[in-house]
Amino acid sequence: MSEVARTPGFGVRGFSWARGQAADPRTGGPRYPPPKACPYRLAIMNTAKKKKPTSPSQEVIDRVVVSQSEDDSAWGPPLQVKRSKPASLSIPGELAARAAFLAKLHREAGLGKWVERIVRQRVELEEFPFSEAKKELAS
Repeated sequence: MSEVARTPGFGVRGFSWARGQAADPRTGGPRYPPPKACPYRLAIMNTAKKKKPTSPSQEVIDRVVVSQSEDDSAWGPPLQVKRSKPASLSIPGELAARAAFLAKLHREAGLGKWVERIVRQRVELEEFPFSEAKKELAS
């Protein structure tokens, strides 16, 4: 019992009965950090989880659309939409894995979005010097 000695009438010296933990004999302070529910320290700060707003169900949406289908004032003018032709691109598997890692690193929604953004940036980088050189040749 070198660190903790018994004192007559007081039990074990170096033990904090209030905190329920051993005291450091050199400093007199606690030897270990207090437990999480200790009243002498910070409280546990769990925040209440926020509920996400609920979107209407498919049945409710269907009922609203059906009720407004005969009312022409509820609808705007028709839109003409042209479908863009998708282009496929094949890359080696190792390069795809590296690209997927970088997409996650940049917190992009998906690999396709990240690759599209990177290709767009690279095209803009390449087009700028080309257009500047073209202007110099024209003048």
